[in-house]
Amino acid sequence: MGELSGIKQPHMDWNDTDLPTAFKTFKQYHQLIFNGPLNKKEEKEKATYILLWIGEEGLKVFNSFELSDEDRAKADTIFDKFT
Repeated sequence: MGELSGIKQPHMDWNDTDLPTAFKTFKQYHQLIFNGPLNKKEEKEKATYILLWIGEEGLKVFNSFELSDEDRAKADTIFDKFT
């Protein structure tokens, strides 16, 4: 994970009073990381990063989605479902 050295990990604050804006910021920060230091990562790895950083509450929400295995490995699909 040396490619992220010095970069703050994204964090979704599920207690924020404005969840849509908090999620939008969370997504934007991910996109910056995915377009920068993680741009060579495969799509499945990017999806894993989202799920690592979304937190326990986010994982509970994610697990409630009806997604195929293929869609579970797509970062854009994950973000779309949360949006």
